[in-house]
Amino acid sequence: MEEVMYNFKSTIRFSETNTYKKLTPYSLVNYMQDASTFHSMKVGLGVDTLKEREKVWVVNSWQIEIRKPEKLEAFSDIEIGTWPYDKKGPMAYRNFYIADENEEKIVCANSIWALLDTKTMRPIRIQDEDVAAYGTDEKLDMIYADRKITYGTELQACEPIEVQRFHLDTNNHVNNAKYFLMAEQLVPEEDYPVYLRAEYRKSAVLGDTIYPFVEKNDDRYVIVLGDKEANPYAIIEWRIK
Repeated sequence: MEEVMYNFKSTIRFSETNTYKKLTPYSLVNYMQDASTFHSMKVGLGVDTLKEREKVWVVNSWQIEIRKPEKLEAFSDIEIGTWPYDKKGPMAYRNFYIADENEEKIVCANSIWALLDTKTMRPIRIQDEDVAAYGTDEKLDMIYADRKITYGTELQACEPIEVQRFHLDTNNHVNNAKYFLMAEQLVPEEDYPVYLRAEYRKSAVLGDTIYPFVEKNDDRYVIVLGDKEANPYAIIEWRIK
């Protein structure tokens, strides 16, 4: 099979870590988000090309397995890789990994993306011109979870968050990784995750107020980042075992 993976090497920067010198989930997601953007640029389907075509990709969900959290320390050499493996209607499916200096996969991830018309911000069917340059490859060997994240009714309300300019991406919506940044502030820092999921429901914009609600059951946190009535913009699942 033709090689369709994109990868790049990096070193975990001190500025990307928490007080335990561990890569923050926010920084981890940024590495993967950057990898998909670099891949798009390499095959000629970068953000400027899509803008001309009045299209944009938005991520609908993340599923991230952190298999070796002890390898995600400051100054560690890593490789980040990504490739698409399937598409259906307006949805595309993309895997990611982070490997250590010995090429062992220490993080494996799945993501689901939707292609939108920028005039209407509604999903549109994927055409060959949108994906042919990427190719496809076999999907990663991991247990694939449902896109929907379930939670109960015992939610603890936390301090509201005002959407600021630094939260926004080029679509003028809160960037998907920024929801992980918000979630990090709501979980004790010593509860480092080994498994993360995110489900995105609607876009928050400048001037919105995001109301966080947290549920904890044993080793699982669910952080609902929603409106005042807890209707979600995004839901983060955070498991520590």
